Amino acid sequence: MHRRRVLAVCLLAIALATVAAPALGHVPAFSADNDDPGNATYVDDPAKSWSFYDDVEANESAYYRTYLDAGERLQVSTFVPRDGDFRPGFVVMSPALNGTDGVPSHVEVPEGYGARVVDPDPAVDAEYEPFTPAALYRTAALNATVDTAGTYYVAAYEPDRGAGAVGVVVGHRETFGVEEYVTVPLDRPRIHEWEGQPAWFVYGPILLGALATLGAFAWWTGGDREDATDGGARTTRSLVLAVASALYGGGAAGVAVQTAVAASVAGVTLGVLVTLAFVAIPALLGWYLLGRAIGDRPSSRASRGTLLGVALLGVATWAGFVVGPALVVLAAFLPGEARA
Repeated sequence: MHRRRVLAVCLLAIALATVAAPALGHVPAFSADNDDPGNATYVDDPAKSWSFYDDVEANESAYYRTYLDAGERLQVSTFVPRDGDFRPGFVVMSPALNGTDGVPSHVEVPEGYGARVVDPDPAVDAEYEPFTPAALYRTAALNATVDTAGTYYVAAYEPDRGAGAVGVVVGHRETFGVEEYVTVPLDRPRIHEWEGQPAWFVYGPILLGALATLGAFAWWTGGDREDATDGGARTTRSLVLAVASALYGGGAAGVAVQTAVAASVAGVTLGVLVTLAFVAIPALLGWYLLGRAIGDRPSSRASRGTLLGVALLGVATWAGFVVGPALVVLAAFLPGEARA
């Protein structure tokens, strides 16, 4: 494929993702040991949309807290990774609320606080989450404007005191910062394990994609050829590019498999098209890097600039698990003549 066509496809996919992402994205985070109000997970920006991946033990609850000014919005929802009998709701607690009627006995209300119970809804269809990607079942939701400033607690619980994986979404402004462009590709496999997928299914496609890429590099650079300009020699830079290509390709393979799994449950939506952009771009970038690794040539200002662009696009599309783009940056400044 001509380089200009590759660039055009990448720009089109990025444009699609940019348009759709603000309405679809939650920043992933993980919680642990938050089974009482004293150890509640603190949400430092309650407007930003966070998706916490948590677990509720039998006869326990998962607690969160945040500070809201008067007039700010408290938007909370809970979800689970699979349909079934485990359907958690949540309790909102605040000094501005009166009474604790209906609060389950296994939910602890801090002294001086009142509570509002948000019961789980009846079974609903799965929703497609594009950046994980995943099919998730929303179980309860609340969207309210608070009248009183103060610290608010949320306790996710299961009415039948069951145990299971529960997700807690806090906030309403869907946006990704610089930190998330680093952490999301590392969080994705953890999220799929949280869903209950076996490790071999989560990491297997990633490993196979990476090994296939390295195998192609080994095949095309094998034999007795020694002329680097013909793509036969393995230089330090070509090896670095090959590893980067493997990380880009392995990540794309993993996301592609998870997209197929989630779409088979939730159906094909606009979110699926967004995810496919985050599959196609890393795959195309990985293919380009593999070509550069096989046909390694002396560095030029243009080639360095192209590699830096590939690294930037990799970060923007969560390709290569952070390490891949870093290796591309390194390769941009390595001499092509250095022999491995």
